[in-house]
Amino acid sequence: MTMGALARLEAAFEVNTLEALEARLSSLSSHDVLVIISALLCGEAMSPAELAKAQIRPTEAAQAIAKAFEGAGA
Repeated sequence: MTMGALARLEAAFEVNTLEALEARLSSLSSHDVLVIISALLCGEAMSPAELAKAQIRPTEAAQAIAKAFEGAGA
């Protein structure tokens, strides 16, 4: 995960520390998952609205998100 992705997540979830982001991510809505995927895609490939229309397999999305955060040390 890049610093840019972390910054986008902090902005999207209106937090200003990694600790606050971790706490905020402890309970996610489906929209939150789309925001995270968008940030992991550098936010430029697809917006959350575009992702909402995409065919996304929840299990694979959850695994990809977990892998990204493992790499970030979260």
